[in-house]
Amino acid sequence: MLRPEKIEMLVAALADRIGIAKLEAIDGTTLGALDMQRKAEEAITAPRRDRQGFYVSGDIAIIPASGTLVHKLGGVDPYSGMVGYDQIVTMADAAHRDESISGLMMEVDSGGGEAAGAFEASRRLRALARKSGKPVFAFANEMMCSSAYAIGCSADMVMTTDMGIIGSIGVWMALVNQERALDMQGLDVTVIRAGKRKAKGMSVEELEPETVAKFQESVDYTWDLFANLVEEHRGISAEKIKGLEGDWFHAEKALELDLIDGIGSPEAIFGLLREAASKYRASRL
Repeated sequence: MLRPEKIEMLVAALADRIGIAKLEAIDGTTLGALDMQRKAEEAITAPRRDRQGFYVSGDIAIIPASGTLVHKLGGVDPYSGMVGYDQIVTMADAAHRDESISGLMMEVDSGGGEAAGAFEASRRLRALARKSGKPVFAFANEMMCSSAYAIGCSADMVMTTDMGIIGSIGVWMALVNQERALDMQGLDVTVIRAGKRKAKGMSVEELEPETVAKFQESVDYTWDLFANLVEEHRGISAEKIKGLEGDWFHAEKALELDLIDGIGSPEAIFGLLREAASKYRASRL
């Protein structure tokens, strides 16, 4: 599901890999090897405004953060339902630097993702906003949970609709033991290691109590970092955040807990951001 002109550029860029010698363009012309190479180069050398990844409505930049969040993907385009923290920061940086932009909306619809990189990205987003002075809203449309909340809570205002789902401020990992499955398949795995703790926790061997305790220690440590981050950005004590026990909440309860700043329709929330952006512009005159 892509626009036709984007498909042309994609096919042209991958022509050598997928054995395409010529391409029938949407305007009826036939593109040969040199034409396709030129079109592929256009995608790479296009003006930054065409490749920055965010959308613009008037003087508001809308930064998408939907799907599974991961540490690093590079560029600004989502990939296979994943969005990189680095991509979100890159888009925000470009919007803050763009003098025609007066406000930013992070439109979030994500259940979270990797812990790695999330807290650093959140603080980077906060620092960019403080430096530029532009108002930043995070809009949960309609889920902002786990690491997605870590990203969203960096904004000046966190908003959602009445069906929004917010929170899940916790950390988890799953350890799988495949020993019985291997036995059923008649497979016997021997692990040879240098260093008795090296690669402990692999699925092919029994999970020892000290290994489980080690992973629990790591999860607890990350939870502390998460709670402290929310305290830093939202002013809610880390103790209170941890008291929520990683639970998620619908909009009204999230507002009661100060996890968000308001509930409204997308149009109303966008209108509030426009007002804030207007005040920012006036302050720059």
